[in-house]
Amino acid sequence: MSITKYLIIAALVLFTTSEARANSIESWQDAGWYMGAYTDDKTGQFSHCAMSANYENGVTLLFAVDRQFGWRMGLNSSTWLLNAGAQYDIGYQVDRGPSGTAKAIAINPNQVTIELQPTSALFRQFQSGRLLTLLTSGQTLYFQLKGTRAALAEILQCTQRHVTQASIPAPNTNPFAPAVPDTNAATASSDAYRAEAATLAANVLSQAGVAGFQLVSETNVPPELKGVDAVWVAPGLLGTIKVYSDPKFSVQDLQASILASDARSCQGKFASGVTPSDNSKGTAIQLFTVCNAGGTPTPINYTVMRRPSGGAYVFAVAGISKDANSDQPDNSAREVNDGIRNASHEILGN
Repeated sequence: MSITKYLIIAALVLFTTSEARANSIESWQDAGWYMGAYTDDKTGQFSHCAMSANYENGVTLLFAVDRQFGWRMGLNSSTWLLNAGAQYDIGYQVDRGPSGTAKAIAINPNQVTIELQPTSALFRQFQSGRLLTLLTSGQTLYFQLKGTRAALAEILQCTQRHVTQASIPAPNTNPFAPAVPDTNAATASSDAYRAEAATLAANVLSQAGVAGFQLVSETNVPPELKGVDAVWVAPGLLGTIKVYSDPKFSVQDLQASILASDARSCQGKFASGVTPSDNSKGTAIQLFTVCNAGGTPTPINYTVMRRPSGGAYVFAVAGISKDANSDQPDNSAREVNDGIRNASHEILGN
């Protein structure tokens, strides 16, 4: 199979209709995989980065990470005769790890795309695994996962790079013409911060050992959380990350702002406090607020970290106190918040 055909297949793996198309903007080979970055030919915007490899069983295996940092797997075989648009139940397992189930959607007679759970644990399984087993209703397929540690990391970094580049405004090629407001600048900037926050969330939560966390896709974020840059969930917990890029935002300023904002919005008994920290550089602060409205306390634990390139990150973890009469934050949320602080120190170098 030629590299051109590999790239065509990789371009299609993101989409769920045969009419969708993508254009390649860069391509390369590494770790035994063909890789590339793609734009949507209808909008011209960056769409996804993908990787593909052909196997002796006649099936091409693909992975893609899109601009919202969702990731998926694809399968292609010239011998298949699928019903375009049909959905098929499949099972999958990496080595002897936990088995999973998913829907394979036929995007044309020869190819299916498979949405994967947006968890770092599953991503790491595919990176470190040696054998992928796929079980369909009529066949079991096996794929040796050679080079996936490096290749999956590369397409994740590829997506990060292109999303970030989208936030850089084009140069003014005619300095004598009046400036035209860039109506896409705010969106592009927001995309870059969301990409930054999503990458940071995945790294920090993995390092902190937060079990079962998942990043929430932008389309599923509730309206009241649209102002943050990343949202994640774990059993019994909800967390967010907000990026403050302006250098004027110090961790001390944000501490005062958080306490004042939560106090104003609380329609009941309010409590707050700052968690003692051994951070002598003043680059991190931990605090909590608890609003007890109607006998139901809502604790929120915060970690505010200095952003290496200027500004700050605000991590928030929310949980429900087990004792309805308690104004203290939930232990599990507090413990996760401590883990976020420690992991952030290591990752950010603060």
